Amino acid sequence: LLSLGLVGVVGAGATFALFSAQTEIVTNTFTFGQGISQIKLEEKIVDPDTHKTVVGEGAGWRTENTYNKIQPAEVLDKEPTIKLTTDVPVYLFVSVENQDSTNLTPNIAEGNDWKFIKNDEVNANKAYYVYTGGGTEAVTVNPTQLEPGYAVFEKVTVSENIDDNNAVPNAKIIVNAAAVQGSIGYAQAEAEGLNLLK
Repeated sequence: LLSLGLVGVVGAGATFALFSAQTEIVTNTFTFGQGISQIKLEEKIVDPDTHKTVVGEGAGWRTENTYNKIQPAEVLDKEPTIKLTTDVPVYLFVSVENQDSTNLTPNIAEGNDWKFIKNDEVNANKAYYVYTGGGTEAVTVNPTQLEPGYAVFEKVTVSENIDDNNAVPNAKIIVNAAAVQGSIGYAQAEAEGLNLLK
C-alpha cells in the first residue's frame, strides 16, 4: 500500500518540457493630422467700370468686387476661388446665391469642375455644388499650398433683355465654400458640407 502511494506522488510532481516563445513588444504611436489648416474664398480684383480682371499694377485678390453700369449681353469677369491647405483629403462644396438669376448667369455649368447637387429648400436663388475636377462624380483634393486654388466659375453673363424694369437693384452673387474630410465617405461629407453652407 505504501509503494503505491509513493508512485502517485512521483507522477504528480514530475515536470514536462514545453515549446514556448515570446514576441518582441510592438509600440504604436498615433499622431493626429492638422486637418484643414486654412481655407479662404477670394476672387481676382476686377475694375468696377470695365468689369475686367486687373492685370499688372493693382492686381491681386479680394473678397468682393463691385460692377458699375453693367450693360445687356455683357460678359463680366468674376472668378471666386477656393484656396486651402490640408493634410487630409477633403471634398469641396459651394453654395451660389444669385439674387438676380433672370439677368445674371454665372458659368458654373454641368461638365465643368463642379456638379450641381440641389437647390436650397428655403431660398430658391441658392444652389449647392460639389467639386468634381472635371469628371462626373465628386472627388477629394489634398492641396498642400494655397495657390492656385479651385475656381468656382470665371464669368457672369448679363441677359440681353435686362432693363430698369426687370433688374434687381444692387443684386449680388454670393458664393460660400466648405471643405469636409473625405475619409467619412461621400454621403456623410455631403450632408455635413450642405449643413455648413446653410
